[in-house]
Amino acid sequence: MKFTAVLLFFGFLFLFHDTFSVKHVLQGIIIVSAGVLVWFIHRWFSVRFGRFLIAAVLLPVTVVLLPPPIWGFIMLVTAFAWVLYAFIQHKTVDLDEHVSALKENNGASASLAGAGALTGEEVFIYEKQVALGHIVYEVSGDILGDVHVKNGAGSVYLDLSQATFASKAAYISVAGGFGGVEVILPSTLSCEVRAKSGFGALNVLQQKETGLQANIVAASKQKTEQPHGCLNVTVDRWAGDITVRRLKGNGG
Repeated sequence: MKFTAVLLFFGFLFLFHDTFSVKHVLQGIIIVSAGVLVWFIHRWFSVRFGRFLIAAVLLPVTVVLLPPPIWGFIMLVTAFAWVLYAFIQHKTVDLDEHVSALKENNGASASLAGAGALTGEEVFIYEKQVALGHIVYEVSGDILGDVHVKNGAGSVYLDLSQATFASKAAYISVAGGFGGVEVILPSTLSCEVRAKSGFGALNVLQQKETGLQANIVAASKQKTEQPHGCLNVTVDRWAGDITVRRLKGNGG
């Protein structure tokens, strides 16, 4: 509850301000009350709904009851940042829901435990979910099941060129968010790629498209050296450039 602590700090700061006045007392009481409200919202409501309720209450209070300029600016920036964070968290769908929908839409489900038993080696399933921040994942010789990543804002870089996939139908997905995406695929596997960006430039297996709601569906068939042969790649971003390629000299 770091945010609650920040609100309480500012609230008590106004209550015990060196230029004590009725205005400062009222401002302090309001901010302390907001901190207590945040605590109750987090305790009694779901996280996603709670964040929006906090933002809806805090932003109007901050704008209408601006304290002296410097504190007003600090509180306004804090409130704006919280609204932005709440929006990103709301738009960033649950990773498990996204993965389930992805597999259902493609009419298949991976049996990773079975794949691991067949190969006799450990199978890695990579899943990463962050609200804000960059995601970088580079594979060197690991046997992978699926790869699913999602962030609200920040770039994503996945180098899977050296990976071996154990599952018969492996899924790679990058969901939500603002920021560029680059995915490098193995040169020895066939793949089907679906890429979509609300606004940005797409370069998918040498097919290109730029603009609003850019969308590319591409496929590449290879004479595979691996026991199972197709990657299902889905990249869906609100805004940002998307590149899906193979290593240079290997078809992309």
